[in-house]
Amino acid sequence: MNPEHWQEIKRLYNSALELESHQRGAFLEKACAGDESLRKEIERLLAQQAEAEDLLGTPALEVAARALAQESEG
Repeated sequence: MNPEHWQEIKRLYNSALELESHQRGAFLEKACAGDESLRKEIERLLAQQAEAEDLLGTPALEVAARALAQESEG
Protein backbone atom coordinates (compact mmCIF):
# COMPACT_ATOMS: atom_id res chain seq x y z
CA MET A 1 0.00 0.00 0.00
CA ASN A 2 1.46 3.33 -0.99
CA PRO A 3 1.80 6.13 1.59
CA GLU A 4 -0.80 8.36 -0.07
CA HIS A 5 -3.41 5.60 0.00
CA TRP A 6 -2.66 4.89 3.67
CA GLN A 7 -2.97 8.59 4.51
CA GLU A 8 -6.38 8.67 2.81
CA ILE A 9 -7.51 5.63 4.79
CA LYS A 10 -6.36 7.22 8.05
CA ARG A 11 -8.02 10.53 7.23
CA LEU A 12 -11.38 8.96 6.35
CA TYR A 13 -11.23 6.52 9.28
CA ASN A 14 -10.61 9.32 11.76
CA SER A 15 -13.38 11.42 10.21
CA ALA A 16 -15.78 8.47 10.41
CA LEU A 17 -14.90 7.90 14.08
CA GLU A 18 -16.07 11.42 14.86
CA LEU A 19 -19.54 10.60 13.53
CA GLU A 20 -22.35 8.67 15.17
CA SER A 21 -22.33 5.05 13.99
CA HIS A 22 -25.61 5.50 12.08
CA GLN A 23 -24.06 8.37 10.05
CA ARG A 24 -20.97 6.50 8.93
CA GLY A 25 -22.48 4.59 6.02
CA ALA A 26 -23.66 7.72 4.24
CA PHE A 27 -20.37 9.45 4.97
CA LEU A 28 -18.33 6.58 3.53
CA GLU A 29 -20.62 6.33 0.50
CA LYS A 30 -19.85 9.92 -0.37
CA ALA A 31 -16.23 10.07 0.80
CA CYS A 32 -15.12 6.89 -0.96
CA ALA A 33 -16.83 7.89 -4.22
CA GLY A 34 -17.36 4.34 -5.49
CA ASP A 35 -13.96 2.98 -4.37
CA GLU A 36 -15.24 -0.22 -2.77
CA SER A 37 -11.81 -1.45 -1.64
CA LEU A 38 -11.23 1.84 0.19
CA ARG A 39 -14.65 1.69 1.80
CA LYS A 40 -14.25 -1.95 2.85
CA GLU A 41 -10.87 -1.22 4.44
CA ILE A 42 -12.28 1.66 6.48
CA GLU A 43 -15.33 -0.41 7.47
CA ARG A 44 -12.99 -3.21 8.59
CA LEU A 45 -11.03 -0.78 10.76
CA LEU A 46 -14.23 0.66 12.22
CA ALA A 47 -15.48 -2.84 13.03
CA GLN A 48 -12.20 -3.65 14.80
CA GLN A 49 -12.50 -0.43 16.78
CA ALA A 50 -16.06 -1.31 17.84
CA GLU A 51 -14.96 -4.83 18.80
CA ALA A 52 -12.11 -3.46 20.91
CA GLU A 53 -14.47 -1.06 22.67
CA ASP A 54 -16.87 -3.93 23.36
CA LEU A 55 -14.05 -6.07 24.67
CA LEU A 56 -12.80 -3.35 27.00
CA GLY A 57 -16.29 -2.83 28.34
CA THR A 58 -16.97 -6.54 28.91
CA PRO A 59 -16.09 -8.35 32.13
CA ALA A 60 -13.16 -10.74 31.75
CA LEU A 61 -15.25 -13.75 32.75
CA GLU A 62 -17.70 -13.08 29.93
CA VAL A 63 -14.84 -12.73 27.42
CA ALA A 64 -13.40 -16.05 28.57
CA ALA A 65 -16.80 -17.74 28.29
CA ARG A 66 -17.21 -16.45 24.71
CA ALA A 67 -13.75 -17.69 23.78
CA LEU A 68 -14.47 -21.13 25.19
CA ALA A 69 -17.80 -21.26 23.37
CA GLN A 70 -16.12 -20.39 20.09
CA GLU A 71 -13.46 -23.05 20.63
CA SER A 72 -16.08 -25.70 21.27
CA GLU A 73 -17.97 -24.73 18.09
CA GLY A 74 -14.82 -24.90 15.93
